[in-house]
Amino acid sequence: MNHEDKMIAEVMKAMGHPVRVALIRALAEKEMCVSELNMLVHVDQSTVSRHLAQLKRSGLVTERREGLFVRHRLANPC
Repeated sequence: MNHEDKMIAEVMKAMGHPVRVALIRALAEKEMCVSELNMLVHVDQSTVSRHLAQLKRSGLVTERREGLFVRHRLANPC
């Protein structure tokens, strides 16, 4: 298995949960912080953060600081 195969598997794994799919769909529209995403997917904030961490590890999501907030966005917007 080469590096590309591993990266594809990581992306597929990241997409393997309905909450993460919902987060990606929301981030395709605009940058959002965890509290905004939390209101959309109706799960607790720690769960949203955990799913975002998985999406970041797979390279699908990036973040930037804006004052006290961390704004999340798709790494390669559609």
